[in-house]
Amino acid sequence: MPSSTTQTHPAHPGPLAHNEDRLLKRDIGRSRLCALPQPLGAALLLVTPAAMAHHPMDGETPQTFWQGLLSGLAHPVIAVDHLTFMLALAVLVALSVHQLRHASVPLLAFVAMASAGVVLQAGAPMMPGVEWVIGGALCAVALVLWVWRTAAPWVKVWGAAAAGAVGLAHGLAYGEAVIGAEPTPVVAYLVGLACVQLIVMTATVWAVHKMAARQSRHLAALSRAFAGAAGLAGLWVLGAAALG
Repeated sequence: MPSSTTQTHPAHPGPLAHNEDRLLKRDIGRSRLCALPQPLGAALLLVTPAAMAHHPMDGETPQTFWQGLLSGLAHPVIAVDHLTFMLALAVLVALSVHQLRHASVPLLAFVAMASAGVVLQAGAPMMPGVEWVIGGALCAVALVLWVWRTAAPWVKVWGAAAAGAVGLAHGLAYGEAVIGAEPTPVVAYLVGLACVQLIVMTATVWAVHKMAARQSRHLAALSRAFAGAAGLAGLWVLGAAALG
């Protein structure tokens, strides 16, 4: 009689394994920060808790509609990299369009791409290289904002359009919070994300547009201030990705 062999396949890691892996990476990253020269390591450790506060559920996967909704509403505004990019993108869009209604296209594109990224991440978890894309996009938006007054009009328009497309990378990062969640909290999470992103960016575009109409002499300083913030955030994300 020929002997029969039973093949076993490794089980797909569940939400608990994903959360444990995320916490382990966090601890490894902090230990590497501690190994840096003391002033630099201390400075990075000070900003690490704020920038790592990506998960309002304290690292737990949302289980209910309301948990998903609250997580989606909080995620973009408690994460420094996401919030900085949204504000910088909104400023760039406001400075690049002549009429407010034209600003809706890149903003809606960013939100739509972010939502698509969440769905992709939930279906195929742990896509690599997301931090590098987010950090690089922050630095790119910072550069366009810094040279805003001397940049050609097509640079501003295409810069805003490309920044909107980077929403996919932000969505992949957002999606880590709902890996393994049931459909109901995921849908609620998407609703919360879309609402808060549109509110933050639309309010910023409106404020900058009004400022341009009344106090245009301050626009250069405003664009460079946001360029500096986006550049610093981008360098931080790239540095964290290199360490992690």
